[in-house]
Amino acid sequence: MNQKINHTLAWSVVGIIALIIIAILTYQAVISQEEINKTARDMTEKAVDKPTQNITSYVGKVQEKGDDYIIINVPAQNNPISKDKVVKVIVDANTEVMVSIIPKRIDATQPPEEIQKLFKTQNASFKDIEVGDTVLVFSSINIAGKSEFAANRINIRRVQ
Repeated sequence: MNQKINHTLAWSVVGIIALIIIAILTYQAVISQEEINKTARDMTEKAVDKPTQNITSYVGKVQEKGDDYIIINVPAQNNPISKDKVVKVIVDANTEVMVSIIPKRIDATQPPEEIQKLFKTQNASFKDIEVGDTVLVFSSINIAGKSEFAANRINIRRVQ
């Protein structure tokens, strides 16, 4: 009988030790997953469109035009940001506006000098900007994380 009690006691101790080991491993797995999630969040936050990142230009499509501003849709695909955004670009008398004419088709058999003549850049004004235009806007300040900023230059891209 004593031997049976010792045997039962031994298995009870083994069971308790096994439960303690399982509890420790589960705790470590939960802590490890929390650390992984925190690291992933930190990396995502630091990766793009943060004020510490130096961004001075965006390319986007004009959605709205006011007396002294344009609202543009800035797609993440074409810009150093993590997700699409909409920004208000303030325009004043110091904002330089240019228009770049880009050919719709290029004949690759033409000499490079002739092809180069197809691409034109000329002075324009704020009144030349139209809703639907693709624009490249530049600022003299870091615009990362900003939803409104003043532009020192706007380049309108027109395909013809």
